[in-house]
Amino acid sequence: MALITSPTSSDRKAAVTVQNLLDMTSGFDWTEGLTGFTSPLAMEQSFDWVKFVLDRPMANAPGEVFYYDSGNPHVLSAILTKLTGTTALDYAKAKVFGPLGIEEVYWRQDPQGNSCGGYGLYLKPRDMAKIGYLYLRDGIWEGKQLLPPAWIDKIMHATLDMHAPWEPGLRYANLFWALPDKHVYLAVGFHRQVIMIFPDLDIVAVTTGRGNYSFSEFR
Repeated sequence: MALITSPTSSDRKAAVTVQNLLDMTSGFDWTEGLTGFTSPLAMEQSFDWVKFVLDRPMANAPGEVFYYDSGNPHVLSAILTKLTGTTALDYAKAKVFGPLGIEEVYWRQDPQGNSCGGYGLYLKPRDMAKIGYLYLRDGIWEGKQLLPPAWIDKIMHATLDMHAPWEPGLRYANLFWALPDKHVYLAVGFHRQVIMIFPDLDIVAVTTGRGNYSFSEFR
């Protein structure tokens, strides 16, 4: 399903799909990660973050190249809000956080009220571990299927090469990092907040890193 169909869209931009956004293969021109943090900072300084992302020129055809782009999940957050009529935060509270018993959570938002898709979700380590355990158990929590097994299977068998110079085996799928050869997949957050799932070992490991700011700066 094509994502962008406005009359001014280029053919490449009109071909971007939700799966492209999930896999960081949208093709938008973006600068982030090892090459700098220019684009996310510019996005945050704009009045409309979603428009900022969608207005980027196309560096590649959709699905052609992996490039880590926090604008992709932010567009996903806006799509979810448009389809459900609620923010990603409230949707997560109803569908995941609530059933998992996660009560203390903070999620940043953009000027339009969309939950920040690429970063800005604050959870306690114990609650991060609950999310990891949900994935470890194929999306089942207390006998209820909260996540589709096919969603998790795609992550476990991720094939998109992240071209990471420090770890050639890194792959990507559905917003998760994976090391298929080492039988581990990860949710990797800003400042080294990480949820690691080891299916073969039946283990979930969580790490939290150092941040340069506090909750109060974003309230």
